[in-house]
Amino acid sequence: MKLTCKEIWLKNVEFYGSKLVVVDEKRRFTYSELNDRANRLYWTLKERGLQKGDRVAIWGYNCVEYLDLRLCCEKFGFVGVPINWRSSLDTIHYILKDSETKALLIHADFVDQLRSILEGLDDLIVFAFGIQDSPPVGEAYEKVLLFSENREPEEEGPSDDDLVYIIYTGGTTGRPKGVMFHEKMQLEEGKGHIYTLNLDANEVALNIMPWFHSGGHALSSAVAYAGGTNVILPKFEAKKALELIEKEKVTVVQMVPTMIAMLLEDPEIDRYNLQSLRTIMYVGAPMPESLLKKAMERFGKNRFLQSYGLTEFGPLATRLSPEDHVLAMAPEASEKERSRLKSVGLPVYYVWLRILDRKGNPLPKGQVGKIALRGETMTKGYWKKTGTHATKN
Repeated sequence: MKLTCKEIWLKNVEFYGSKLVVVDEKRRFTYSELNDRANRLYWTLKERGLQKGDRVAIWGYNCVEYLDLRLCCEKFGFVGVPINWRSSLDTIHYILKDSETKALLIHADFVDQLRSILEGLDDLIVFAFGIQDSPPVGEAYEKVLLFSENREPEEEGPSDDDLVYIIYTGGTTGRPKGVMFHEKMQLEEGKGHIYTLNLDANEVALNIMPWFHSGGHALSSAVAYAGGTNVILPKFEAKKALELIEKEKVTVVQMVPTMIAMLLEDPEIDRYNLQSLRTIMYVGAPMPESLLKKAMERFGKNRFLQSYGLTEFGPLATRLSPEDHVLAMAPEASEKERSRLKSVGLPVYYVWLRILDRKGNPLPKGQVGKIALRGETMTKGYWKKTGTHATKN
């Protein structure tokens, strides 16, 4: 019988209780301390009338408060709604209304923006963090946690078909759609990342990609499930990233190619010890050969992995392995081998993939068509959009 997300968290609290789960700038928390915070958040929400299945949103940069909420959702059945802080206020207001969010955790930097869109959100319970004094809206998050209970609740955790997250994804037209992450989807995606990246309890991941996005969400979840440590860089700065890789002995990082280019352009890159870094996972776009050549010379040949996916799939669907990169960049590589760099690689082990024509028929190799995916990490659909299939062209 498989473990649930809740059981994985509790197992890690038991076996890795004194081990760091997150480094958030000057704040450092162990698995036991994070569990304590999640329990306090649970009792705080319960005291204010929230029940299993109610939506709790978070509006802020990557931070430990995200993990407070995740652990609370995966242990007790609340539904997390991460907010893209780069979105327009109209879009954020729509997401809060559409998701029927009952409580919001918000960073102090965004409180004034929230105040300007509160119309129609009269019953919203607000907890502000990153602030010492009483916030202009709602309650001070850390103060509320301090005075809340921390005993382990007896609440039953989510089952396979219970909703644990709604992650909104933007489109080229219309309003963003809420992709539903059920317990089974969340768990299988975490396991998939652990397998694909060969993660274990010794892992130290530098988290640069935003946690409101499925990519950053999935990697940081997987590292925590494996018993590793998530190091947070709230806003990307090349020099700060290099400092953290050296200081925290980072082993894995997820970036877009432009970020890798910015690291290489730092004039002081050679003074940093980056030997701990074993995997650089890049997403969002292929890596130009010229950039990949420079990166392999600086970081090592067998370090790079490209992944492709979409929010509706958790998101990981395919990978271009480190071995593929080494083969394609070898001086003796054929044109066919070199062309691998234009590919997103092969499906990861738990994904079925085909290229289909307009009528849904499989196409032969070399033909252009739609990518069709199937697997345990596919969403059951979009929030409040019955009959809308999770498809993208």
